[in-house]
Amino acid sequence: MRWAATVLGCLLAIALQATWGPHLAVAGVAPDLPQVAVLVFALRRGPAQGGLAGLVAGLALDLLRGGRPGLFAAALASPGG
Repeated sequence: MRWAATVLGCLLAIALQATWGPHLAVAGVAPDLPQVAVLVFALRRGPAQGGLAGLVAGLALDLLRGGRPGLFAAALASPGG
């Protein structure tokens, strides 16, 4: 059940980034909502769950943006990401 909440939370953050991201910009800089969601998961549920959330969010971003597979997944799942 926890993994389902993690997946849904990451997908919700990606959907909000795509729809509301440009409207939340301050001086032309928009927040990275999927990365914020990964940070919240990591702080609330620990580093293992945060890494899983980063991997899920990154893979979803890779699939949606059509870039190199694994680029965002590696960036969001890394400990320093």
